[in-house]
Amino acid sequence: MTMNQVSSIKKQIAEFIRAEIIDGAILSGTRLNEQELADRFGVSKGPIRDVLAILRKEGLVINNGKRGSFVSMALDEDVKRMYEGFSQSIKSYAVKRLKEKANKTDYTLLENHVSKMKIYANSGQFCDFINTYIEFQKYYVYLAGGEDLVNIWSSISIKLMKEYHQQSTMTSDLQEPTQILAEIKQCLSHELIEVTQPLNSQIIRSKISDTKAKFPFNF
Repeated sequence: MTMNQVSSIKKQIAEFIRAEIIDGAILSGTRLNEQELADRFGVSKGPIRDVLAILRKEGLVINNGKRGSFVSMALDEDVKRMYEGFSQSIKSYAVKRLKEKANKTDYTLLENHVSKMKIYANSGQFCDFINTYIEFQKYYVYLAGGEDLVNIWSSISIKLMKEYHQQSTMTSDLQEPTQILAEIKQCLSHELIEVTQPLNSQIIRSKISDTKAKFPFNF
């Protein structure tokens, strides 16, 4: 197996566990046993440790030394309000910068992400939906402030997704990306840029199927 294949498998495992934590399928305080996860996904414990490290950076998992890794507990209300303030400040700054510097390529990529999210929402595919939603957010935050800002955003905003998912739906989660897309399109319109039409549903489903076929487990 090549390094790229290993990296792709770790990314897919991280996406699956992340979605289960955000969705509440894995509850706060649950111990994440490395061997059980390795058996579940058909890999060794090495990739699982790397996956848990990714989730720790996102605030979804904590390490308790010899006791192992656990799903993080809910934030108390005061801390949650601080997280909300930080998250909103980053997103407001990122959207402002994106509207100033976005080009046709940026718009098309973000538009395709929103098109995929709509398909996932309509078909109830939460894992694919939430991870595409996160990639959408990461992309425009990266354009605004690079990898450092993405790392700060991830440690705050993905943790908040876990806090609030029970109060939201995939349809309501689509509102923010759709609004951001509309604002970017408005900024680009004065340049008379002919924006590429979004991929149609059949093409997107085909691409999704091709990608999933490469991995040894289903989502």
